[in-house]
Amino acid sequence: MANKIVVYAFQAADLLHFGHLNALRQAKKLGDYLICGVLTDEAIMVYKREPVIPFRERFALVKHCDYVDLAVRQDSVDPTENIKIYKPDILVHGDDWSGDFPGAEYMRNVGGKVVLTKYYEKQSTTKIIEKIMKMVVKDIVELCDQYTGWMPKGGAK
Repeated sequence: MANKIVVYAFQAADLLHFGHLNALRQAKKLGDYLICGVLTDEAIMVYKREPVIPFRERFALVKHCDYVDLAVRQDSVDPTENIKIYKPDILVHGDDWSGDFPGAEYMRNVGGKVVLTKYYEKQSTTKIIEKIMKMVVKDIVELCDQYTGWMPKGGAK
């Protein structure tokens, strides 16, 4: 990519929401060409729960995002292997990661730039799952009460 600034970002992109799009928008602003590594299901399960949306579907969503020029498979939480292949100028991650994020040290060692973007705190996949779970529990408690008169101590929350 002669004379183009190539940016590499990576994400799980599970239950794609505004926070994911915002991160990609911020990454795209840093250069001319954005490559997004989409973590495989196996890569995600190394550090958190199994994704709700399977890899193929998450990959398709990221691939068709307007900010992303190229979506690539990322088999590890650490993007170093993809950095070696695609040779970006900038590696990006949200500032929600504590300490140095995966790939940052390698990127600096090869002369690349590492940038932290602002994490969107209003929404996350975990918050979406928690909200759905609360709604489901509330609905179950209300159905139990409706059909059996049973109500847990303290009522429905």
